Amino acid sequence: GVDMREWVRDGSSGLIRARFQGHSRWVKGLRFGHGEEWSLTSAQDNTIRRWRVHDRSALPTLAAAGPASKIEFQAAGVGLLTQTDDGMELALWEVPGGKRKRNFVVKSPVLQSSLSHDGKHLWALHEDGTISQWDTLEETPPRTFQPEMKVSAMKISNDDRFLLVTSTE
Repeated sequence: GVDMREWVRDGSSGLIRARFQGHSRWVKGLRFGHGEEWSLTSAQDNTIRRWRVHDRSALPTLAAAGPASKIEFQAAGVGLLTQTDDGMELALWEVPGGKRKRNFVVKSPVLQSSLSHDGKHLWALHEDGTISQWDTLEETPPRTFQPEMKVSAMKISNDDRFLLVTSTE
């Protein structure tokens, strides 16, 4: 059988500080929450589980539309971005409340997604090399960019002013 437990280990000694159990399928994503008081795990069982690190207790589980492979926080730790394995669903959640704030419709699978540091914008790099940018506060369609080359990776600058991209061409 497969052991679906997650462990929190002490960074200097390697000793196990906490064990969490609850997913029924493989865990694909791990993140500490803002201030490292809680952690998140996403798995192929279509759930995102939240855990209090200090007392090892589970917080309410979030239901994803499919196997969730990516989880990312905005810098202030109040927003959570999830992406399904197939790259066809992006969702923004409130943290720590766990309420889904918004789903983002994509037409082409997303390879990489990222929230701006202030949480106001969502950037997505698609399989076809295009880049989409959503305003997370408005229910408007995304701006889409078709760079001159096929983009293979992207990163938003810390001040949210620049988008660094790389290409395989």
